Amino acid sequence: MALKLKPSQLPERRRLTLLQRGQTAEPELAERLWAAVHLPQLPLDVLTREEAPAVCRVEQRGRALVLVVNAAAQQLGVKVGNTLSAARALAPELVVLERNETLEQQAAEQLALQLYGLSAWVHISEPAMVLLELKASLKLFGGIDKLLAILRASVEQHYSQFVIAVAPTPSAAMLLARAGDEEPLLHTPNTPGRLAQLPLRVMAATKPEWLSRLEKLGLQHYGELLRLPRAGLQKRFGAELGDYLQSLLGQKPECPAAWKPPARYEQQQNLQDELSHSADLLPALLTMLEALCEWLQQRAARVQRFSVQLYGYKQRLVQFEVVFLRPNNRVEAMRKLLELRLEREVLAAPVISITLSAEQLIYPRALSIGQQSLWMDQQNQDDSWWDSLETIQARLGADAALSLACQDEHRPEMAWKSVLPGEQIDIVPLAAERPLWLFEEPRRLSYTEQHRLCLQSRPERIASGWWDKDAVYRDYFVAQVGNQKLWVFRDVAQEPAQWFCHGVFR
Repeated sequence: MALKLKPSQLPERRRLTLLQRGQTAEPELAERLWAAVHLPQLPLDVLTREEAPAVCRVEQRGRALVLVVNAAAQQLGVKVGNTLSAARALAPELVVLERNETLEQQAAEQLALQLYGLSAWVHISEPAMVLLELKASLKLFGGIDKLLAILRASVEQHYSQFVIAVAPTPSAAMLLARAGDEEPLLHTPNTPGRLAQLPLRVMAATKPEWLSRLEKLGLQHYGELLRLPRAGLQKRFGAELGDYLQSLLGQKPECPAAWKPPARYEQQQNLQDELSHSADLLPALLTMLEALCEWLQQRAARVQRFSVQLYGYKQRLVQFEVVFLRPNNRVEAMRKLLELRLEREVLAAPVISITLSAEQLIYPRALSIGQQSLWMDQQNQDDSWWDSLETIQARLGADAALSLACQDEHRPEMAWKSVLPGEQIDIVPLAAERPLWLFEEPRRLSYTEQHRLCLQSRPERIASGWWDKDAVYRDYFVAQVGNQKLWVFRDVAQEPAQWFCHGVFR
């Protein structure tokens, strides 16, 4: 007897997707995708960009060895690992440079800062290897192909020789980058087969001790290493090699520390030629200014000033500031003031290096209020007013155009200060009434004038400044004398107490 099921009791049917002939279902991307940017010639790039045969040397066990070779030296037969004497025998006009790890680290920080606009997770593994996570940015940039194209164009701005490799794990991405393999590895199951073809000599840059021992076992490729029993490897090499292989294949999670951009911006650029005229510095300064603006826009921040230092041979020649009346992060607005400020500088010696720095970042929440007016005519008029003030300051100095602002000080004669026009000052407003016109020095009242005072308020005691030489101890009143409304006080610190007029209400 057959059982009859009601429609509601029937199992849910799964919709089948028919594939066309020759078509296969595309697997999903890995949970994470890491891009490794490898700069094989970074030690030499930070020292020189000249086309003559050049190498970067390093001392190892008392021997001077070649660390990095440029293309011109390679054509003459110079190779990495050659002794310096052998390299000079092959290329008599060889330029030999000492490695500068400080400059390499600064270049890595600058590259990480540049890549921070593409991914929120950037990691500096070593100066010549920078990692960034791509999976979280795919939708924003329109897919892996477009994102890699933007990444490549961003690195090409500063480096001509680089390798960008993509893999599901950081270790696999770095391994592919060192091997020069730029074909993206997007799926975790394909990792073992892809890495099996890589030679073990790629390990020489990070684990030379592993490489020498593995080569003694007759191993030449990663595929041979991955097929060995893990227990035997752990017994011979310890747990570190086993953990590395698990991380390589995605069997053990890797969480490289996320790099955070610095709170203060500073960029230094060494000029290829000595420049003796300030106008010749403008192209280099504009390139540095574009990098500053890009850094500010990544952080959604603005600055109201930045500093430029010009260096000659073993001395600082000039230091000046470019000041803005409104916090800014746009190249177009900053360029004009930089040009005007640079015109005022006369160089006493040739410039060989430039440093541009900015601090005191401003994160304006309500800064756009009042700058997005519906009335464009009014907006344009306001902009021209600010532009005029900024031009005056650029030509005549920052102190040429100032405005007044209150400061948090109880003593009336010290409750104001000069600030840049538009500078925001956070103070607690006073509940008591204050006159608009204050005397430069409080005027002492005569005996007759004291009797004519008609006090109209309760006393407001101001006792402040005991920590410096201008201590005050006064009782202030609003007083009426005829048609005038005065602000007077009685100096309680004097004996007998004296009366003074400090301001007039208008």
